[in-house]
Amino acid sequence: MQFRTQVKPLDKQGLIDHSQRVLMIGSCFTENIGSRLTSSLFNVSVNPFGPLYNPLSIARSIDLLASQKVYTPDDTFCAEGLWHCYDFHSRFSSAHQSHALELMNRSIEAYQPPQVLILTLGSDAAFINKATGEVVANCHKQPQSHFELVHCSISTMRDALTGCIDKLRQVSPSLQVIFTVSPVRHLSYGASTNSRAKGRLIEAAMSIADDDPKVSYFHAYEIMMDDLRDYRFYATDMIHPSEIAVDYIFELFSQSYFTPTTQKLADECEALTRRLRHRPMSDNVANHQKFMDSTLQLAKSMMKKHPQLIPSIENLIHTHAL
Repeated sequence: MQFRTQVKPLDKQGLIDHSQRVLMIGSCFTENIGSRLTSSLFNVSVNPFGPLYNPLSIARSIDLLASQKVYTPDDTFCAEGLWHCYDFHSRFSSAHQSHALELMNRSIEAYQPPQVLILTLGSDAAFINKATGEVVANCHKQPQSHFELVHCSISTMRDALTGCIDKLRQVSPSLQVIFTVSPVRHLSYGASTNSRAKGRLIEAAMSIADDDPKVSYFHAYEIMMDDLRDYRFYATDMIHPSEIAVDYIFELFSQSYFTPTTQKLADECEALTRRLRHRPMSDNVANHQKFMDSTLQLAKSMMKKHPQLIPSIENLIHTHAL
């Protein structure tokens, strides 16, 4: 007797490995998966504009990255002592305009054309700035009267997403794209509106995948709704997946897109990341230094054996000041 509906992994092994540049854009669920890929030392860039939820904002961000837009003071505004930009999440905001612009432009400058693009769609609700007619990534708590709320149609979302994919393929013709729909529920407009929105997002993503052999749809939403359909797999807010749920979804993601060789290397990289993040549990400085020296030797050995890991490991070492 089976008491759950188990969702199987996809047969897409080999689509992601450590030699590829991966760009991830989308909702906060993107950051859940992205942090796990980062810990496994994949060459991944996660949300260079911060979390984005609707397909129009996601498509706009890709256009801005591809065109290497340079942000100027005219792109910012000050509210409650902080300088913001409607294209960026508040993590890029600052009390100093020059610092905010530095953060934004540094993120844009770090962009490299990806070989794999992972887009996580969260909501069909987009906010249009009435003053400019442009979709915003974040309203930064500005008055609601400044924006027009639109629920995007399937055709509108398809057009926006296929347009930005086509633009990236002008530079990376072999670009592979993975769509997923965030299992995080957006209940601010009601449960029915959330269900309708998720259905639209799924239809838009899957219809693009149906038409393009280099596009696939990963069923994160369905895993959460059908395989893990129990509130014990939710965080305390009963909206976001718990850590164990994200781990389970990431395990199916790995089984879908990694070869066994890539998975083995990812496990080794995760172990190295844990060692580099280690903090001493006692005041024995000599023992801790010995542990970190051996970790550094392990890192150098891995870079020699796997040259594709050099940028990720060097960045990790720099982050932890070894």
